[in-house]
Parts: sequence; C-alpha cells; structure tokens
Amino acid sequence: MKIKEALQAHEEDIIKGIQRLVRIKSVREAPLPGAPFGKGCADALMEAMEMGRELGLRVKNVDNYAGHIEIGSGDEIVGVLNHLDVVAEGTGWDSDIPPYEAVYKDDCIFGRGTYDNKGPAVVSLYCLKVIDDLGIPLKRRVRLILGTDEETDWEDMAYYFEREPIPNLGFSPDMAYPICNWEKGMLTLRVDANKFEPGAIVSVNGGIARNSTPDSCVAVVDLSRVEDSDGLLARIDSLGGAVKSRDGDIITIFRAGKASHGSAPENGDNAVAHMLEILEPLYLGKDDSRSRFLSFARQKVGYETDGLSLGVKMEDEPSGKLTVNMGLFRLDDKGAYLTLDMRFPVTKSREDLTCAIHPLVKSCGLEVSQATYKAPLYVPPDSPLIAALSRAYERITGVKPGLFGMGGGTYARVLKNNGVAFGPGGYPGEPLIPPEKLRKGSTHSFNEFCVIPDFMKHARLCAEAIIELANC
Repeated sequence: MKIKEALQAHEEDIIKGIQRLVRIKSVREAPLPGAPFGKGCADALMEAMEMGRELGLRVKNVDNYAGHIEIGSGDEIVGVLNHLDVVAEGTGWDSDIPPYEAVYKDDCIFGRGTYDNKGPAVVSLYCLKVIDDLGIPLKRRVRLILGTDEETDWEDMAYYFEREPIPNLGFSPDMAYPICNWEKGMLTLRVDANKFEPGAIVSVNGGIARNSTPDSCVAVVDLSRVEDSDGLLARIDSLGGAVKSRDGDIITIFRAGKASHGSAPENGDNAVAHMLEILEPLYLGKDDSRSRFLSFARQKVGYETDGLSLGVKMEDEPSGKLTVNMGLFRLDDKGAYLTLDMRFPVTKSREDLTCAIHPLVKSCGLEVSQATYKAPLYVPPDSPLIAALSRAYERITGVKPGLFGMGGGTYARVLKNNGVAFGPGGYPGEPLIPPEKLRKGSTHSFNEFCVIPDFMKHARLCAEAIIELANC
C-alpha cells in the first residue's frame, strides 16, 4: 500500500483524534500537582500519549510538561514538533459551533485548537503510524514532540530538553507552506505601576493573551469623581463604546475590537487602545501614578503597532518591520500592568529594544521587566534541511517551493537553526482556506476551524518530509 492510500484509510481516525483533543480545554492555568500548566494541558498531553499507545508506538511523557511518540532507530533524531495548549476561546463564536465541542460538518472541524495546533499534531501522529506500518526504511529515529506551553512561556520545552536530546533536525507544522525559514525575534515586556489612590477610573480590563490583540475591553468608572460626567457619557457613545451597566454613580463601559495574532497586530483592532481614548479626559495632564500609567499606554503605544513612539521602529532585509502588540491590560486599586509583545527583525537584538524602552518607561515613573524572550530563527536557503523539505514538497505538489518568514513563533526555534515551520496549509495558487469553506474567524479568534481535505493533503507532505529528513 502506498503512503497516500494508507493515510486516506486513516481519515476517519484523524477526524476522531482531532475531536478527542479539541474537546479538552487546554488553556494554561495555575499549576497543580502533576499538572504544571493546569489540569487541561496535562489532560491533553495524557490523551495524546494514550493515542500513541493505542497505535502501538513508543511513548514517553516527561512529567506532563511535554512528551514524545517515536518510531525508528538510530543515534540521530528527526523532530516533528507540535503543541497541545491553546489560547483562551474569547468571544464571538457562532452558537452552533461551541469552541470545545469539535463540531464536524461540511468537511470542517470547528473548535479552539483545530488548526493551532491539535489538528496538525494528530496528522503528524498518523504520519508516524503509516510510515511505521509500511516498514519504510529510516536512518534516524523520528519523534513527534508534543508540548503544552507554546502559547505562553515555552517552559515545557525548557523542561523537556533538559531531560531529552534536541533533535538533529526537524520541522514544526504550525504555520503554512511552502517553507518558513525565518522567524522574527520575540520579546515581551511587562510594564507595571504601583498601588493607586482612589480615583475616577476604578478598573480597566482588556485582552486574554499576550500574543493576541484584545477584542474587548471593560472599564469601571465612578462618575461622582468625574468633573463632566455628561461629557464622558457622550464621549463613550461617540467613540464606539457602550455603558453596559450602571449602579448609582458606578458605570461599566464596554468597547469592542477585533482579535488578531500578536505577530500581525496591524490586522486587528485593539479594544484597549479605543478604551484609552474614551477615558483620556480622566487622566490626561495629571501626575498621579494611575494617570502616568494610562498616559504612557495611550501616548507611547495606543493604536501604534510599529514601535515608533517607543523608539524602536526598525526593519531589515529579509524579515521586514518590527511589530508591537499591547496584548494584556489590567488596572485596579492594587495597581496596573500591560504587556508589549514585540516581534523584531532577525538581524536585530533584544538589546536594541531594551536600551530604548527601559529608560523611557522609567522616565514615566513605571517599572519594566521581561516576560518572555525567544531569539530569532534563520535557516539559510542552501542548507541540507531546506533541500530535503524542498524535495518532499515538489514531489507532492509538482511545484518548487519558495521561502518566506513570519513574525510568529513556532517550536522550530528550539532546534537552534536546524528546524523550520512547514505546513499545514496554503499551497501555491490556492487560498489558505477555500472560499466555499471560509467563515468569519481565525486561528486566535472565534470560529477557529480546520478543513479535513486540506489536512489530508498536508498529511502526504508531512509524511514525505519525515522520510526525507530521516534519510538525508
């Protein structure tokens, strides 16, 4: 039996496997005994390990941080890296496709994690199964490595690779085709303010993840402390906000935005930036701690996504422009913080950013600290890795693959420039999602979905890539 036919025979298994994992809400939560990132993430990993055991493959769970499913033999390892954690579901999902029910219809599975990255993880698993069943010769072992903290801090990979060897080469099916050979550097800074005295602005809450543009923001205001309360109410309405509730002088304001992946904040509409504009008369020109924090957020970030007012606007060839996403924003009587998720060009360094931003933040009387950092990835076009993946791609598609890069980050980074992102969607001449399947929604937004016929084509490419890397 050929690879294509063998994979096709597992299509129903792949659908059911994706549903098994998507029905587990694996958003990072507070650690529990035996569950370093919360029960959901641990449950998803254990379920994936069980799926590997059911298929008769070698399985190892590394303390519920990460694990691997393995075939083949040899001293060297090819890594296929996927993650099982997801960003929070957010709002806006259609009523007939709840985020964790994994509804299957019209050749699509809908749910959080279907595309990013549980669906590709299941496809990878069945690629290993088919290669093993067909007895295809491999010079290297192949490990499907499954993590549970990719959407936040990558503590899973740090823990796992302290105990397991880093693969010699590999790829992460967590992007699009053809070959993503560079990824911008990633630096997330947290800006904090101290405890506040009572004021008109009681609280502001926006964003669900550092690496996602906030699609909503809620603020609570005490009108008894507002000089022109009628003017504020008119401003709320004129700037697209809404008073959702009122209890005496206490009002709750809502402003909607549009979510987007943190690597492309320009494609979103930051609800926090809109809220800062609505509330501006309540803090502009004042010198208390709360006002300094809000003024910094409004004037140095606001709607900007290029880092201009932060003093870090930059770009290079080949990776393009720096981007900034203000992802999380929290303010209450205990203090305030915001996060700045920055994706910087591959020829620049972390210090290029911090040397500009740290003095600026401190001059505003605020504190700044590093939340996350990931060095840039760059694999030269003439590398053996690129050559092997190119052979696999051309064999299946009949098209020579091009190279591209992105501001997002995949587990390919942990391979230390011996790995790239490869798949699972987007082929030459084809849209990432066929128009007849397109529904409003995206990977880190509502209505996330995967298209099964596309995934079955990806399965062929994934299997060929594994075979090429295991024998090159």
